[in-house]
Amino acid sequence: MTVSKFSTAILNTLINAEYILIKKDLKKAKRLDAIISGLDITDRFAFEKIRYKYMHFMLNFLETNDDRNLRLMWAALELQGLNTLKDGFETAFKQIKQIYSKKS
Repeated sequence: MTVSKFSTAILNTLINAEYILIKKDLKKAKRLDAIISGLDITDRFAFEKIRYKYMHFMLNFLETNDDRNLRLMWAALELQGLNTLKDGFETAFKQIKQIYSKKS
């Protein structure tokens, strides 16, 4: 399925839903992640691709406790001068860590 048929708003809604599910229902978050990963997201949606990849890396962190991909993404965003996005991602990561440290 080609994502170019979807609007930016719909793609962002899917990514936002994945983040909410990561916070509330990891199993459903993984299912949504698999669906999004099956989309052919073109470079026209670069911002959304970055956000989706970050959600994917957070799911990976929750499975492996390895945050290297998240840290690499923060460094890349900082290198590109996307500090607001980086800060938002770091905040999201802290929230996820806090949620799952309480569940342990």
